[in-house]
Amino acid sequence: MTDLARYVLIQSASLLQEFADRLAAGIANLGLSAQPPIAVPIQPMPLSTGWGYASAVALQLASQSDYSAVELAQQIIGSADYGVQASGWIDCRLTEAAIADWLQKVSQRPPQLLTSQPLVANENPGLSNALSPELIFKLQYAHARCCSLLRLADRDQLLQLSEPNPLNSPRLWQIVAPAAMPWLTSSGHLRLVHPQEKLLLQQLLEFPGWLAGSVRYSSIAASYNQTVILIPWPPAPKAVERQIQLLCDRFEGFYRHCRIWGEVKENSELAIARLGLVAATHAVIQFWLRDLLGLDFPLEL
Repeated sequence: MTDLARYVLIQSASLLQEFADRLAAGIANLGLSAQPPIAVPIQPMPLSTGWGYASAVALQLASQSDYSAVELAQQIIGSADYGVQASGWIDCRLTEAAIADWLQKVSQRPPQLLTSQPLVANENPGLSNALSPELIFKLQYAHARCCSLLRLADRDQLLQLSEPNPLNSPRLWQIVAPAAMPWLTSSGHLRLVHPQEKLLLQQLLEFPGWLAGSVRYSSIAASYNQTVILIPWPPAPKAVERQIQLLCDRFEGFYRHCRIWGEVKENSELAIARLGLVAATHAVIQFWLRDLLGLDFPLEL
């Protein structure tokens, strides 16, 4: 039985978690229910090999079974469209359509914290002390920059916000038009192909799954829908510091190298897709500031 006092529940669109849930369901079907809950090790594939995740869980289970790691991997994935390497690793390669669908979900439904206990920085001094004032400002500045870009896009009619001039930053910028961002080209490929776009997208795709370290399947997690993730709390402060630094740096790289106005504005679909990436980034940054760190999330700086 999982001790929920040591965890928080996060509801978030997560392709990583979907992969973990598929693996967990396959593991449950192996008939190892008498064993303790299995921690499912998952790691992202290098961008050079394409978008996706890989897991060595079959190798972990082979020591408890008469089957080889490859045979176990094949039983775990069942009819799912995953690959099995000769070593027994299970591959989940993400299609560009799946990534586009995930981006749309995050830009429309931000991550939510499902817990009755609010998490604020002074209740987790080890976590808050890990962040320097400079890093906190950097995260808040990235948040304010996202807000500024989206409001400017509304003014220039690249997109339409339901409320472009709120008194405070909303949890989610409601984009009225377009109804769906043009993530994909007419041939079904992602428009976001610049190296800085891909780095930022990778960082967003890994949230919040990296917080868990490994995704633990339990009956408690299964009682919610598949987008709920159990996160050990509090996470390691150094890991938090590193991930926030990466998020800020990758957003800064995107901002510097991936223009939205100027010549790019003439390619309105690319400009709008980049604004969609800004909206998704805003949702994740505000979740960090508001829910996980209990800090201010300014509309402007």
